[in-house]
Amino acid sequence: MEKRRIRDVQVPVRMKYTRNACIRCKVAKVRCDGDGFQSCSRCVKTGLQCRYTDKPTSEDVIVLKNILNDLGHLDLSGQGIRTQPIPFSTLTGVYDLHIAWSERHRLKVAVKRARDDKSFEILKQTGKEIRVWSELQDENVLVLLGYYNEGDSPVPSLVSQWMEKGRLDSYIKRLPRGGEETCVLLSDVASGVAYLHSRDIIHGDLRASNILVSGECVAKISNFALSRKESPIALPHFEGSPRSSHRWMAPELVSSFTAMTTKATDMWAFGMIGHELLSWCIPYSTLGDITALSAIADGKPPDRPEKPEISENAMIFNMLWTICNFCWKDPHLRMAATDISSLLQPHSVNRSKLIASASSPESIEMDEITSTREPSGNTRHPVKELLEPLSYLDLEGSILPMKQRESKIGGYSDVYSAWSKRHNIKVAVKQVRNILRKDVSFIKKFVNEIRIWAKLEHENVLPLKGFYFEGEELMPNLVSEWMEDGTLDEYIVDIPPCSVEILELLRGITAGLAYLHSNKIIHGDLKGPNILISSRKTPLLADFGLSRALQKTLTIMATTSTSSNAACRGSLRWMAPELLIVVDGESPSLNEMTDVWALGMVAYELLSGNVPYANVKNDFAVIPVIQKKITPSKPTEMGDLVIFEKIWSFCCSCWNFDCASRPSSEQATQLWSS
Repeated sequence: MEKRRIRDVQVPVRMKYTRNACIRCKVAKVRCDGDGFQSCSRCVKTGLQCRYTDKPTSEDVIVLKNILNDLGHLDLSGQGIRTQPIPFSTLTGVYDLHIAWSERHRLKVAVKRARDDKSFEILKQTGKEIRVWSELQDENVLVLLGYYNEGDSPVPSLVSQWMEKGRLDSYIKRLPRGGEETCVLLSDVASGVAYLHSRDIIHGDLRASNILVSGECVAKISNFALSRKESPIALPHFEGSPRSSHRWMAPELVSSFTAMTTKATDMWAFGMIGHELLSWCIPYSTLGDITALSAIADGKPPDRPEKPEISENAMIFNMLWTICNFCWKDPHLRMAATDISSLLQPHSVNRSKLIASASSPESIEMDEITSTREPSGNTRHPVKELLEPLSYLDLEGSILPMKQRESKIGGYSDVYSAWSKRHNIKVAVKQVRNILRKDVSFIKKFVNEIRIWAKLEHENVLPLKGFYFEGEELMPNLVSEWMEDGTLDEYIVDIPPCSVEILELLRGITAGLAYLHSNKIIHGDLKGPNILISSRKTPLLADFGLSRALQKTLTIMATTSTSSNAACRGSLRWMAPELLIVVDGESPSLNEMTDVWALGMVAYELLSGNVPYANVKNDFAVIPVIQKKITPSKPTEMGDLVIFEKIWSFCCSCWNFDCASRPSSEQATQLWSS
């Protein structure tokens, strides 16, 4: 069978390459990134789905070991770090947070641990973070106390002092809004940023949730996963590299592939932190993720927050809001961190008032995290009661973990393989992230989606095998059959282009979507990675329930997790243009016609073997392209030309900017069934 290859990714000519093939995919030339780690334009991906594994090689591990050897004085291995997961910890897409006790330091510490320690990108990112972080010593920067390795994991866990007052975005709500206390904390942040910039370090992910507050009420900058040393030679941002959290991202990062994080983009984000402290909301809080990105791409700052409740705070409030606006000017006109720090210093001398104003924080004591919580015999599980009509799908005690577990980290959930004793088959277990597992309103929406999913029966919709609860968790894990052929974007690499097989896949996808629409269900996130391939080689639509339940939870996620960022950017290329338009200050809703637009993009994937707008390397840069009413360009003709033209014509009909003129999913089904 003729292998169908994904088109080579275009990379900037200024990047240096060695003559060797990439050590992972064996095809593309290796990019020399200046950090010792090797990667290529094929394996470091944006929306392109690389079919090669993202596993670190022995050479990659050696590079990280060399970095750690240079920091031997920080090695805490075997020195009594006792950890327990925080009961209500929030997770980023790739890290867990633990609370622990350090025997060496004789204090409570926080441990940042990679969830997937077999990932090349995580290994590389951790190496860069520990190298930058270990150099920092400032009152307003969280200090790295050390690191340690567990077992045979090549990725070390990072240890820092536990900050008793927690995250700034939560702590600020205990204080009078917009007053002297806010000024003190923002002055701390400005001082920390000024320190970083004085050492030519770009933080890259400044936001209130990455600022921690000590027991002495001092704000400290944390999370240096995206930080970098500023280079005198401005190299372009390479596709697939981590990006900042989107609501805090400067317009130049959203709209340009070549733009890198700079001191100026840090200052834009600093202005957003100021907005958070003045409003007690995330930036663009009335907008969904996508429409917020659209506003940023247009250079529109957030709306001015309401005046503070205490009239005496009005003068400080106005001063801080003015500073925010100076941070949102063109890059060369933005205020520097040193200037802001100098401006705020005279207004932030009274830290004792800040300490007195704050109520006692909710603290986690070591005995609380080491004790075993016993369930009450009189309390019924509230979510189990809601799922009682589906008790026949309860798989409690039937799911066994596998020794060699396969896993995938998604935007809002993780999927791992297991074995179902009841069905006697390998299954996929979907586990929603901790941050959502504690959100009662989301859980109720999600449970409702489970009830809907359980009733669906169609050859092109992934069937629900069941669910089960772990311990006292409120959120159930969802179980479906494990699909060995993976997702549509992975599967079509081995399918002849514009063949009968491609037509059959498109027929099945449209039939599955029409079935959902006939049951008044909007998918909301239709794309190649959300379509699975069964053992009979038929496409199965997946992830529609989670997409619906998440629609109104996106802005909440943006405050607490970078998962929101990953999920948002991962779907931009399939997004209908009307979803980028703000109507009366609110984001538009998903509907059948937005699904049809995405269906056209899936058809384009089948036609070209590429993601939509593959020539636009940065996912966020797709937004201004869509706003200009530019659709993906026609691919090079291949395979059966009659099939090629038919699919291309269908794509164009789905991309009609007049929603009413798009075909319905039922009409699409009739087209491909004929």
